[in-house]
Amino acid sequence: ANAYFLCLLILQLIPEISSLTWFTTIVPLVLVITMTAVKDATDDYFRHKSDNQVNNRQSEVLINSKLQNEKWMNVKVGDIIKLENNQFVALIKD
Repeated sequence: ANAYFLCLLILQLIPEISSLTWFTTIVPLVLVITMTAVKDATDDYFRHKSDNQVNNRQSEVLINSKLQNEKWMNVKVGDIIKLENNQFVALIKD
């Protein structure tokens, strides 16, 4: 949609082929870009909240021969994790 409005705006700048003013094309373009930016910003905000919630979950990790509670964001590849029945498991990407 953005490319369509941008092409129309460029064509509207050529006086020989335009039937309307450039203003009639730029307003919808700005509205579409603004609405897309607001939607993307709210999606990013809620994804950030969800990531924080998941990263702050805790698991029991074997550290120095003792089980200690660690947040998932601090669990590293190679850590030994104690799991219980129906417990979520932290996924670590390298």
